[in-house]
Amino acid sequence: MKLDINCIRDILLLVEEHSNLNENYVTIPINVFELIKSNHLSSYTDKEIVYTVKKLDEAYYIDAVFKYADNSLYTCYIYELTYEGHQLLDTIRNNKVIESINKKLDNLGSSVTIEIIKLLATNILKEKLGLKN
Repeated sequence: MKLDINCIRDILLLVEEHSNLNENYVTIPINVFELIKSNHLSSYTDKEIVYTVKKLDEAYYIDAVFKYADNSLYTCYIYELTYEGHQLLDTIRNNKVIESINKKLDNLGSSVTIEIIKLLATNILKEKLGLKN
């Protein structure tokens, strides 16, 4: 499966929005099946969402726990964005930035790593802020 930058961004936005602490300052987990039902992710298949959550967890952008039973995903809880997850989201949060990235990737005709996407986003943000030489 391919990683979709738009799905990555949308999942990170939802995790950020729904992350919360209880009265004892313990993170309240988000069930991945709740994310799947979200209207915000309706343009993605269940498999795309779960795959993206797995990859975000593997890359330490989110803190998630997967549980399997009978060779199937039983449940998955997402606890929060990691510091790196916040950093990634902050580089791709802006709609104009993500549109620019998508245009550049369309012109390239292939996929790139998340690190390249972060670099592209950072350069676009610098340009928009007048920080690029």
